[in-house]
Amino acid sequence: LLGELPRDERDFVKMKASWEVVEHALVPSNSLAELEIFKPEETEVCKELLLRGSVVEEIVEKLRNAVEFLKADELAFAVEQGEKLGLASHPDEEICDAYTKGIEVLEKLTRVRRELKTAVEGAKRSVHQLRVAITQAEQLGYERTQEGAKLVDDAKDVQAIVGHLNDLAHAAWQTADHG
Repeated sequence: LLGELPRDERDFVKMKASWEVVEHALVPSNSLAELEIFKPEETEVCKELLLRGSVVEEIVEKLRNAVEFLKADELAFAVEQGEKLGLASHPDEEICDAYTKGIEVLEKLTRVRRELKTAVEGAKRSVHQLRVAITQAEQLGYERTQEGAKLVDDAKDVQAIVGHLNDLAHAAWQTADHG
């Protein structure tokens, strides 16, 4: 039933359910505090732990979402928050696993993005060098010779392929940055 609701409504239902759990946990601690069984500091620690638990759940959800949809910026932010909360050594194995997976995917995404940028820039330089060489060969009339015709034709073929690949890589890069 919950899966059929729009995402913002699902989030609200989950949040409301979470707060009901918090409220259920806090009501006894408040009444116990009134009975002076617990010291006020102990009650505050309990409240802080409950709040921290909800923050951890939120960060883990952000990690899982960013991993699933390969959102590098969101993943970097969630990993940073997870580091501050000490999720690497959290007693819940699922939380540790989500954090570790987030780090692994972030490292892979960072490496792939860097390699793609380098490849795209290299292709741009190669295409430029190819254009210059073709232009120089044509200005010299080299393409009219038997050897030159073959080399210039090959260079133009490579230029067309690299240019096309460059365009595809650029489009993919734009989609990755904005998608």
